[in-house]
Amino acid sequence: MLLAVAFTACEKDPVSKSDKSISGVFILNQGGWRTNDASLWTYSPESGKTSVVISSIANNQLGNLAQDMLIYGGKLYIAITGSSVIRVLDVATKQDVKTIPFFNDGIPCQPRYLAAYDGKIYATCYNGEEGIVARIDTATLVWEAQTGVGSYPEGIAESNGKFYVANSGYGYGNTVSVVDIATFSELRKITVGTNPNIVRADGNYIYLSYQGTSWEGVPGGFQRMDVRDNSVVTVSDSPKADFAIANGIIYYYDVTYDSTGSTEVSFGKMSVAANGSKTVSPLITGNVSMVSPYGIVVHPETGDVYISDAGDYVNPGSVFIFDSQGKKINEFTVGIVPCKFVFY
Repeated sequence: MLLAVAFTACEKDPVSKSDKSISGVFILNQGGWRTNDASLWTYSPESGKTSVVISSIANNQLGNLAQDMLIYGGKLYIAITGSSVIRVLDVATKQDVKTIPFFNDGIPCQPRYLAAYDGKIYATCYNGEEGIVARIDTATLVWEAQTGVGSYPEGIAESNGKFYVANSGYGYGNTVSVVDIATFSELRKITVGTNPNIVRADGNYIYLSYQGTSWEGVPGGFQRMDVRDNSVVTVSDSPKADFAIANGIIYYYDVTYDSTGSTEVSFGKMSVAANGSKTVSPLITGNVSMVSPYGIVVHPETGDVYISDAGDYVNPGSVFIFDSQGKKINEFTVGIVPCKFVFY
């Protein structure tokens, strides 16, 4: 299943309540397969309350299979793969601003992951099997240009004026495209692990999770790319899916499948030295049970860690919140397949 999914910060800091700038977090729920029930919720860390964002969205149905979201210039951009659109909402009012269709000659391009840079929004898109990065002007909210990358692109991250795009190849790809933002053209492809998924930038490094092909016995893992010379080192066999970086620390969950279809879930915090060696420590303390972790983010001010649990992918999922020491401080139910968090 190529549908996947966060954000940042580390230890608890002495920020007073009056100094905090974050009032809430948007929680994106992917929804079920072809059920057109993707939804958006909000959670207030101060009050501990959740609510469904109704605004002008009919029955809070964003569309079919929401995938990613980000905030830029006071607007919330949501990539909805199955509906092949990007929904734009006003952050302050939570009202619809525009729905941008993503079709090339009637063929759905299926936007996946989003990035923002210098007044533009960029989206990786399947575009059949070709793979593109599309550019949206944030003033006009118009899809204005595109450039080719590898097939079935997933995650995208910016570093030093370049985008790094994971080309999943629908499970069989093994490259990251380097796109020059100024010329908006692909410069090169760099060989990485099989089925690359999420890329995140941290200083001179791009961190990459790759899922492998478990159905063929090809393992996944975690790699680091140095943008100064494009060298790639394999750091670990996990995480294979999503992770967050905060203050140089990598927060992650991992899900391993065995031949019977059973899963093993694990969590951790990792620091990676300049030579590529790693130090791993526990992320969660105590006995906490999650079935299908599906998204992770770190509160930029408090260091609290938010992890979503998709459960059985059919019924409403859950969100777990842990403090910076790994103790669970909250748990609540949200929509179907919660996958992404953005603080506002």
